Amino acid sequence: MQATLESLCLALDELRQRIAPERPTFHAFEYRGRRILYDLYSGSLLQPSPAAFELLRGFEHAELTELLADRLTRDFGGVTLESVLAEVTMLADLGLFVLERLETPEERDDSIRRHIELPTRSGQVLVQTSCNLKCTYCYEVAAKFHDTGKSMSLDAGLQSLELLFQRLGKRKHLDITFFGGEPLLNFALVRQLVARAYVRAEELGKTVGFRMTTNGTLLDDEKIAFLVEHRFAVMVSIDGPPEFADRQRIDHAGRGTTAKAVANARRLIAAQRAAGMREAMIRATLTQQNPSREAVAGYFAENDFQRTMIGSSDGRAHEKRWTDFGGSETASANADVERALDQYLESRRDDTVRPPLGFDFSAGLKRVRDGLASGLQVRRTPMCGTGRNTTAVTEHGDLYPCHRYAGEESYRIGTLSTGIDRERLGRYFAEIFDGYDRHCSACWARAICGGQCPWYLSRPDGHVGTPDDASCDEIRRGTERLLWLAAIEAESTSTPAGERSAPPAHGDSKP
Repeated sequence: MQATLESLCLALDELRQRIAPERPTFHAFEYRGRRILYDLYSGSLLQPSPAAFELLRGFEHAELTELLADRLTRDFGGVTLESVLAEVTMLADLGLFVLERLETPEERDDSIRRHIELPTRSGQVLVQTSCNLKCTYCYEVAAKFHDTGKSMSLDAGLQSLELLFQRLGKRKHLDITFFGGEPLLNFALVRQLVARAYVRAEELGKTVGFRMTTNGTLLDDEKIAFLVEHRFAVMVSIDGPPEFADRQRIDHAGRGTTAKAVANARRLIAAQRAAGMREAMIRATLTQQNPSREAVAGYFAENDFQRTMIGSSDGRAHEKRWTDFGGSETASANADVERALDQYLESRRDDTVRPPLGFDFSAGLKRVRDGLASGLQVRRTPMCGTGRNTTAVTEHGDLYPCHRYAGEESYRIGTLSTGIDRERLGRYFAEIFDGYDRHCSACWARAICGGQCPWYLSRPDGHVGTPDDASCDEIRRGTERLLWLAAIEAESTSTPAGERSAPPAHGDSKP
């Protein structure tokens, strides 16, 4: 028996080396009573036997071979270690557990070059540096960006349009986002630039669309009519019930602004609905002073806001502020998400149940499905479109990878007069990619996450760092939830008509 166990341990070690190399090729986890094996390379979601699941978990968490073998032979009566090894070996023979390679230095240089040269499909024009509000959690307030200037001039605005159209390359459509500060403080310039953008687009054989992010307090009939006429995609920042939101969304005199923003947003949405266009997105930011996702979602429902987004104030990886989420707030938010998931599942079973507002599981599910479909056969770019698919232009004519960097000199990538600084932009991309190799490439969620927001990782010294463990843990937790949802919905849709099985409710156990 001892010799047999030793030989099995040897086989176990050989299998470990094959499927669990220096970086993760799979993730085995349990969520709501279901054991799931997620294979990164193939994008497969499988349900292995209980013993195989424990073996894979042991591999993933680097358990000692002898202790793992002992548990598998003791805790799964009637299951031999040989059969468990055979099951996992079969999965490996079918093409699972493949490790993608990282780029060579030559490939990395080529990747950076292609990112620099990629035509830009959108631009953020910061027409107003200052803001009529002074929100407690605002990153622009913290960076003193609102103090650096006032209104963008017409000349700078026209130069911004020209730069964005030039960067569009062969692409046919340009999205322009008017941003701030508060862009409606410079509404006159917005009107002028929209008119000019139409003319320039026609001259170049392009099309153009418009977006705006606003705090909503300055919306009036004239501005609403203009936004609807030109079919702006609008995001309005409202943080939920006034008793909480007015602690953080304040004007310069310290007064709450929720009532005014809500009234204006409702008028805007009514006009958009009457015009048959997509209504504004209402976005809330949770903080330690305004922590309840459920309370915010309920308030949005009371006001008939149909398109909502609820985020949180998270600071940056190197620095957290007094408003930022953490500890008990994160735990409470996760409990809110679990309850909302139950409601989402119920809405899938019963058309009379409304999906939860502020919890866009459908969008998350699409992102996960896209990640599963692509797997790791082509290495995902560990970033959003910052500096690549978008360019931000400030009132001063400075260029940044995205609007969040505005005013941070260390991350300026050019000016309207000199154009894009290829060397600076190349350094920026190189640091993002290097951070991915050093940190993200060792995470099982890398194919779906793709790397965190570069601004969140960027440090004051001008270098892009790596994520903090707490934020990565939250991403991994959310990814497990969505992988579970993808697995049960795939199972449900594969059931013959008339025999569709309902997803398990929270706490149910289904082997």
